[in-house]
Amino acid sequence: MSNLIRPAKQEILAAAPAPARREACLDILIVEDSRSQLVIMESVLRSNGHKTRSALTGAEARQRIDERVPDLVLLDIVLPDCSGIELIAPLRQSAGERWVPIVLMSAGDANEEVLQGLSAGADDFMVKPIHPGLLGAKISSMQQIARNNAKLKEVAQMLERYREGAEVELQLARNLIQHMIKRDGLRDAALEWYVLPSAKFSGDIVASIRRDEHELYIFFADASGHGLAAAISGLPALQVFYAMSAKGAGVGEIGREMNNKLKEYLPMGRYLAALLLKIDFQSRQVEIWNGGMPPGLMLTAEGAVPAETLHPRQLPLGVAPKDLFDPTSVTFAWDQPTRLLFFSDGLIEASDPSGEPFGQNRLVNVATRHVGAGLIARMLNALRLHMKGAAPHDDVSVLSVTLP
Repeated sequence: MSNLIRPAKQEILAAAPAPARREACLDILIVEDSRSQLVIMESVLRSNGHKTRSALTGAEARQRIDERVPDLVLLDIVLPDCSGIELIAPLRQSAGERWVPIVLMSAGDANEEVLQGLSAGADDFMVKPIHPGLLGAKISSMQQIARNNAKLKEVAQMLERYREGAEVELQLARNLIQHMIKRDGLRDAALEWYVLPSAKFSGDIVASIRRDEHELYIFFADASGHGLAAAISGLPALQVFYAMSAKGAGVGEIGREMNNKLKEYLPMGRYLAALLLKIDFQSRQVEIWNGGMPPGLMLTAEGAVPAETLHPRQLPLGVAPKDLFDPTSVTFAWDQPTRLLFFSDGLIEASDPSGEPFGQNRLVNVATRHVGAGLIARMLNALRLHMKGAAPHDDVSVLSVTLP
């Protein structure tokens, strides 16, 4: 047999020129029951710098795999004790998440078996007798695929680390914003509210604080843009709201100081549509400043009451220069149980799958049919029915204030 093999070695080495660039060394398992074919392939692979291990049977192949998972497997389909296809599943299981290329080797008339092997998880095939040049090309191709897979895995791991880091930062930002919005003030018995973000963060703000048992201050706002950038835009205004409300300032003066802060901190093009309310339950009066928020509704037992006082009269915060800001507020009194309903434009602009917006008329119809407790819940239910599973493209917020 040795006399037959030596000429074959010389022919092989001549037919398989050295690659222009030495590839990384692979640990290759050759599962082949023909000793002559085995020697040929080992010669080609070793001459290209690879390490080889061999198995003549399926049982030997399983033993080699148990000893060490190879980098690549050349697998004959026909073995003395089993079909090579039966070895694909245990090899994949042993490799775990690591990709180990499996190249089938078959006779020219074994097309059906090759198809079965590829369906079972093999990556490629070669027809025997193996051509030395083709063998070298297959190995190089598999190495390139492996390098690409490794790069993709590295990028995926990097993105996952970035995502985890971003999640930590987002949670920190969320906790900071929630802390600054002092949710305790929103538990006031006079209030019902809801905020439905279109992203992880909402640019809509609902805040309130009781100066004493008679005076309630409310800040209702909608920042330009969406997400975290919009949510952060309102933080300077929140600080002003809590500080000046505690001192009993008028809503126009609070708005002026908010505008000054936002002009100082926000970049060009960012602004905050805002509504400020000061409610005195003892004198039964409401002072309101509306800068760019949609006109609210005034609801009584008889239904919606025309209320020009709830309409926007000023520009949103952060738009007017400091010296041109208009602090003018409007004051009105109530003499019967009344409910004030305010909302961001995300509510009336929320569309169903066909593009039809929820709209002002639908909002008024729902509000006038359900004036009592639970109005916000019924309003949101009507919105969900209208949207039919579609997601809002803007933050949606609703605020109801009960005036006894």
